[in-house]
Amino acid sequence: MNEIAIDTDIIIDLANGDTQAIARLQTESKIHRLLLPAIVAMELTVGCRNKQELQALDRLLEQFDILEHGQNVTDIAIELLRVLHGNKCPVFRIRALSLSKCVTPRLRQAQPSLAASGQIYLWSALRRYTLSHGLQIPNAIVAATAIANRVPLLSKNQRDYRFIAQLNLLPYP
Repeated sequence: MNEIAIDTDIIIDLANGDTQAIARLQTESKIHRLLLPAIVAMELTVGCRNKQELQALDRLLEQFDILEHGQNVTDIAIELLRVLHGNKCPVFRIRALSLSKCVTPRLRQAQPSLAASGQIYLWSALRRYTLSHGLQIPNAIVAATAIANRVPLLSKNQRDYRFIAQLNLLPYP
């Protein structure tokens, strides 16, 4: 069975009873295994305002498999935060990563597994697209998770992802 990753915006619409989101996910679930990147589950959890909403979210999330983003995407996110925040947090000084050099051609050739997993692409995409396209860290992690796991992404917010060449972004609606 094929798999697809679902973005946060569609799950929010589903929870709000949006008929378009419900119909699309029902159709997709007949032919695809529906996956939620772990960051999507985290974003939804942070959006809960009370215990009842958290319990309702738990029931909703039971319908999906969580797609773990893996250590490679986590390492990139940590490095991105370190760079974006100027190494001000002691946690980032303790865990010095060499991923900032991932975009060099020499390392790309020496470490083909990094390129295949999406690590190099996420790092270079964030550096390239943060200012020009407003790419945010959660969206970068969602995209990197889909790329690294070789699954297409279903998102209502096409503008958040359409410039990422390696991402298989499904049209919505």
